[in-house]
Amino acid sequence: METRLILIRHGQSWHKLRGVVGGPRGCTGLTDLGREQAGRLRDRLARQPALAGAALYSSTIPRAVETATIVAPALGATAPVRHPGLCSYLIDPAADGLPLDEYRRRFGARGGGVYRPYEEGTEAWGQLLVRVGAALHEIAIACAGRTAVLVVHNETVQASLTAIGELPIRRHFEVAIAETGVTEWATADDPGAGGPPDWPMARWTLVRFNDAAHLEPAAPAPAPA
Repeated sequence: METRLILIRHGQSWHKLRGVVGGPRGCTGLTDLGREQAGRLRDRLARQPALAGAALYSSTIPRAVETATIVAPALGATAPVRHPGLCSYLIDPAADGLPLDEYRRRFGARGGGVYRPYEEGTEAWGQLLVRVGAALHEIAIACAGRTAVLVVHNETVQASLTAIGELPIRRHFEVAIAETGVTEWATADDPGAGGPPDWPMARWTLVRFNDAAHLEPAAPAPAPA
């Protein structure tokens, strides 16, 4: 039986447009465009019968929860399971909702990088990667042989490239993740495999990456003959 993890980035959010730190308080959910994006994705997923009954998860941040709630009817779900391991960077609560310039001025830390944060009280990339990787594998094991749809963040999707795809922790290229873009991982192996003596880790396939076809304009109707 195949295990599938379908990662969806949330729709356009107010915190992004307003340029503020979007933690649990600073995030005020989706814009009108963000809700439209999520609705288009819902309609697209509803045309895929194989997704009926899929498990639905989201991070605990409002923009991801709202996106997942809009998508839920396409899966026959009522609400997502909120998983804190799927969140973007964890931040100091005192920074939540601050304008980004003020956040960097007040909390900026020298020497930031993979293992040291760029702002005090915020996770470093390596810390986020461990947390997200643990959450992805936990969900894969819980949903072994099934499909799980995870509504998450740009950083969560990027972390999956290392946590599941085993790319280096530092990449020499950038990737772009569209709002409501879909990234899918699948494996026919046991997602819980691993450990001594031979470490038989599951081998995953990246089925699609950043698929946002539902956001493309509809083709014009053909002219009458």
